[in-house]
Amino acid sequence: MDLSETVYMKQPPGYIDIKFPNHVCLMKHSLYGLKQAPRAWFNRLHTFLLSVGFNASKTDVSLFYYSQDSIFVYTLVYVDDILVMSSTNLVNELLTKLSTEFKIRDLGELDFFIEIVTVKCDNGILLSQQRYMTDILNRAGMTDCKPLATPISVSKPTSFSEVLYDDVTQYRTLAGALQYLTITRTDFSFAVNQLCQHMHAHTVSHWEQLKHVLMYVKGTITYGLRVRKSESRELLAFSDSDWAGCPEDHKSTSGYVVFLGSNLVSWMSTNLIFHVPNMWRLIITSLETELPMETFKFTLSQVKINLLIYLQRLYLVQGFLFLETSYKSRLYPALDEEY
Repeated sequence: MDLSETVYMKQPPGYIDIKFPNHVCLMKHSLYGLKQAPRAWFNRLHTFLLSVGFNASKTDVSLFYYSQDSIFVYTLVYVDDILVMSSTNLVNELLTKLSTEFKIRDLGELDFFIEIVTVKCDNGILLSQQRYMTDILNRAGMTDCKPLATPISVSKPTSFSEVLYDDVTQYRTLAGALQYLTITRTDFSFAVNQLCQHMHAHTVSHWEQLKHVLMYVKGTITYGLRVRKSESRELLAFSDSDWAGCPEDHKSTSGYVVFLGSNLVSWMSTNLIFHVPNMWRLIITSLETELPMETFKFTLSQVKINLLIYLQRLYLVQGFLFLETSYKSRLYPALDEEY
């Protein structure tokens, strides 16, 4: 892969020129491990796919698509792993063209990709990270731990300790691993969100909460995210919030989930920044009443600004277009006209 920048390299051991030992090498092509290597590889692949008739998606830079009449081929790139999807035999034709330009290996039908296992089921697939969950439990030394039914204790209030947990690396590693696990496990996004808020200074109590989540993972290790064929393209969003729910700093947390038809496509758990136009209304009763409204407005803005634009562009790729968009609130019908 050609480089667009001038890069020099020290002479590698065993290949040093005796006459010019202090000279350096001018690199003409990229090497694995070079800082510029990922960009050089992607630029070459991007140029090749465009040359064979593909188009680059404006929604996702790693997505390429080919469309002709009613035939579609999708190519999704993750570093040097490529997913090719189509309902026709054009996949084999594309793989043949790729093999003439790159050294590739066809792994067959998709079953494992970036720590996600795809399991075929009735009318769809199940996205599972069971292998990844097992690996996390192994790293934590909790493969034989007691399974729990909830990610957060609901029977008794959590007691907090100000004693810092001594193994900083272990806490941050496991919390980060759990954060990646929420790709298919939305059920404990809230719990992981709270754990990640204490990366800088985590106590023994936070470590106990993390172990509680791991025990929940142990009890629900077969869970995953199911994607199935849906005749509906209706967007349906649900939001929820708690008022000063954190017993440590009394911060409020909000979250939402969005369905496209029967499939979950977007979710979030975050601290909601509350804005009050009139500061004299900053009293508990007012805030407690207005927090669900603020959460609803935040969810609606995320759906309208981010998700809807993304889906509109993606559906244009697929040959469809949202000709009519309706923002209907199932909780606050009076807000339909205003928002």
